[in-house]
Order: sequence, then C-alpha cells, then structure tokens
Amino acid sequence: MIINPDERVPIAQARIDKSALAVPMTLLAIAVMLGVGITAFWSIPQMASVQRATIGQAFR
Repeated sequence: MIINPDERVPIAQARIDKSALAVPMTLLAIAVMLGVGITAFWSIPQMASVQRATIGQAFR
C-alpha cells in the first residue's frame, strides 16, 4: 500500500494542533496552581497573625 505524502500532512497537522492546545492548557493549570499556592502562603500567615493578635488581646 503506497501512502501519498500529501495524505500524511493533515495527520501531522492534527497532532501539532493537539500538542499546541495541550501546552497552553498545561501552562494555564500550572499558573492556576501556583496562584492558589501563593495565595494560600500569603493568606495563612496573615490569618495566623490575626488570630494570635486576637487571642493575645483576649488574654490581656
């Protein structure tokens, strides 16, 4: 069976389109996870310090 080189181009093009779609999605997922992680690291110490302040004022 002889495969025409012109018929293989759309398959390669489809593979490129799939990978081109997968890379931004992966980057987006990583960016969202990083954003959530940074937000958690930022908010947890602030909430802990606020709780410490209120507990310290309550015991005074």
